Amino acid sequence: MKPKARRASRASVARKPAAKAQPIKARKGKTPVLLAGGNPQIAKADGDAPVQAYIDAMPGWKRDLGKRLDALIVRNVPGVRKA
Repeated sequence: MKPKARRASRASVARKPAAKAQPIKARKGKTPVLLAGGNPQIAKADGDAPVQAYIDAMPGWKRDLGKRLDALIVRNVPGVRKA
């Protein structure tokens, strides 16, 4: 019989340090902070302008995907309200 492998406790498992927030440029000279997942931290609001500001502040491929998704929603959901 093989001896059972010991499982490391959560306390002993090495973890990556949390990514530091990186400021990026957005609309109107404001610089939102990127959260750990890379998404921008922008205040909640209603309307198209805050949604576009959020999409513009997204990094790299997320911005491209956000623009495509927004266009699909506007095209296919009549009377959509954004927030």
